[in-house]
Amino acid sequence: MLTYGGMSKQPTQAPIAPFIFKNISLRAFWMMTWIRSHKDENLQELLQKLAGWMKSGEIAPTPMVKRSIEDYKDALIEAQNKFDKKQVFFLKK
Repeated sequence: MLTYGGMSKQPTQAPIAPFIFKNISLRAFWMMTWIRSHKDENLQELLQKLAGWMKSGEIAPTPMVKRSIEDYKDALIEAQNKFDKKQVFFLKK
């Protein structure tokens, strides 16, 4: 399992049955530390696999709600009550 965005302070959700009946385990790591320690040896292979999984639909990015900064109150309310979308602010120049 690959989960991205652990700094959001939201728990990662996973079904319990595979852990028990298929002897599956999860291990967390800091992505930047892994990249620095592996340099280019595995990074290109990892990125190619991720791109393939995204292209095939096996994994998908989290849906986003685009908002102007003026809508910050609505974004905060929605972010506190719903966890299915990320709130992204766009600033006008």
